[in-house]
Amino acid sequence: MSEPVRVGFIGLGDQGAPMATAIAERYPLHVWARRETSYAALGGAPHSTALSAAELAASVDILCLCLRKDMDLHELLADGAVLQVLGANKTIINHATGDPIESEGFERLANAGGVRFLDAPVSGGRPGASARSLTCFVGGQPDVLAACRSIIACHSSTIIHMGPVGSGQMAKLCNNALTISNLRNIVEVFAMADKLGLSLPGLREAFPEQWRQFHSPGAGRENHSGERRPYRRSEQNRPPRICRGFATQRLGPDILIPMGN
Repeated sequence: MSEPVRVGFIGLGDQGAPMATAIAERYPLHVWARRETSYAALGGAPHSTALSAAELAASVDILCLCLRKDMDLHELLADGAVLQVLGANKTIINHATGDPIESEGFERLANAGGVRFLDAPVSGGRPGASARSLTCFVGGQPDVLAACRSIIACHSSTIIHMGPVGSGQMAKLCNNALTISNLRNIVEVFAMADKLGLSLPGLREAFPEQWRQFHSPGAGRENHSGERRPYRRSEQNRPPRICRGFATQRLGPDILIPMGN
């Protein structure tokens, strides 16, 4: 009987923690965090902790990352220790959203040490991760994805192979661009309807799908309950509007990357 696949996870943030918890339900989970308090986000999920990122890498077959930005991954891999101890034929799955060009560089760096690499950003936010219903856009070799698909499926109900490394990130950025574009359209249409004297509650009832998209959990900021939204509840009877800073804080940098800005 073969040994169970050991999965490592770094990045126990708002979205990463429920993703790691989902993995722990099916696989032995090993984690490392800079702050001891971060482990509390795993609740009662079974897991083992490491004293360093390198110690974690040495104890797993697949290392999942859900860091905030590309620079965090650069810092993690900078001294080469993680890749060296991870070893040949092991795999890194990068779930963070970042620059497609950077992903290609990460793959070259990993491959130089015999480590396989997938860029696999996810969409759906914390609610999607908690519901195990994320969408995962994957860039990388088909055989590497095939070997890791069951792990990604722990938290993602939709897994789409987009092509080589970098294409997963590009697909996620396109998804983000469509999200902010759709939200802006909804804002403008409801503002126009308000000026024309239409009943906004009636309009919301007439266009439930569009309104549901604007209020979808993955669409904007999080409130105290973990629900993400780009509007304020105190304004339910007024035209919707995107919160100040939403585009730049959540989507703006991502959208600008493929435009070369």
